[in-house]
Amino acid sequence: MMIDRNNVNEKNSKEWKVIESGIAGGLSGAITRLLLQPLDVIKTRFQLQVEPISRRNEGSKYRGMFQAIKIIWKEETVSAFWKGHNSAQILSILYGTVQFATFEQLKKLVKIFNLPIKQQIFESFFFGSSATVLATFASFPFDVIRTRFIAQGKFQEYRTIYEASCKIIDKEGFRGLYKGLTPTLIQSVPYGGCQFGFYTLFTKLNTKLPLSTETHSEELITGGNLIAGFLAGMCAKTVTYPFDLCRKRMQIQGFLDVRKNFGKLFICSGLVDCCIRIYKEESFIGFFKGLQPSLIKSALSTSIYFALHDKIFRIFREKDI
Repeated sequence: MMIDRNNVNEKNSKEWKVIESGIAGGLSGAITRLLLQPLDVIKTRFQLQVEPISRRNEGSKYRGMFQAIKIIWKEETVSAFWKGHNSAQILSILYGTVQFATFEQLKKLVKIFNLPIKQQIFESFFFGSSATVLATFASFPFDVIRTRFIAQGKFQEYRTIYEASCKIIDKEGFRGLYKGLTPTLIQSVPYGGCQFGFYTLFTKLNTKLPLSTETHSEELITGGNLIAGFLAGMCAKTVTYPFDLCRKRMQIQGFLDVRKNFGKLFICSGLVDCCIRIYKEESFIGFFKGLQPSLIKSALSTSIYFALHDKIFRIFREKDI
């Protein structure tokens, strides 16, 4: 029986492409998290505060980005800006690996349909949403732990990931590790789809620019990918932000003792109740608390995340690992 070596090599190449994309996603996620964790800490502190984020409100602990940086630095030292970093790194690596590997696998499975160029943006939206849902399920417990580490002030209820996991399961059951999953999934489907969809759209626009098509330089491609990722992150985050805020509020339910020095406590019993209480107590603008640092973080993280992934992935492809 004759074996077609070309078909075997092509099949192996496609399988390696999925693996390499997953590894590139994990590495890019870890590097991005390390660089932008301080913005995540500020964003989360804003999201958990019931009082208005306003310079005019003296009763608010945090009243703006620079004031928050000063307060956190003074009360908790500079290391506080990397609170929850270990769990966040596991989250980023696991999330990035699953997301990009799933995205490439889905693209490979439907290659036989040979979709026309005009439909690739919608294809990216659908695949991105599906990949994000799987990545969210796989990494969500570390998201809960990360949020609780950030929510802590000087008093440290949790000191290690293992201790946090054990205490959450002991006090709240295994379901405690998935608190806030519903708004996260509602958010993740359009967010993941928008990320990949907008990124595909903007990168295609970049490749059509005269300068890009004439030179094809790697620097121009990487720079264009950074801009595409930046715009994709801004668009995706703005569309889905209220669900991100609800997720954070729900993740700290049952963990409010450490929040006594941060102002008014927020108690809710589910997603609908969370939304109603936010609207009643904080008005519609309350759903967008922390949007400023979130947009900066999201835009930077998406641009760095995708650009690093593409760069690492190209290195793998060139060396034929």
